[in-house]
Amino acid sequence: MFGFISKRKLLKKMKEIKDGCRKEKLGVKYPPETEKQEHMNLYLNGYEDGTDNFYNALAHFMLK
Repeated sequence: MFGFISKRKLLKKMKEIKDGCRKEKLGVKYPPETEKQEHMNLYLNGYEDGTDNFYNALAHFMLK
């Protein structure tokens, strides 16, 4: 038990958040039509990578 939340439930919820970011694509357009869209793509890709990294770090921490 990790606090009041089980490890499995927490990892399941984090995976839902991580996968939800990928499914929604959050407005990313390829190829970008404008310079503003290019900057937005970079920001959103960073957001997706950040959620992936957070999930992986949390899973590593909790499963050790």
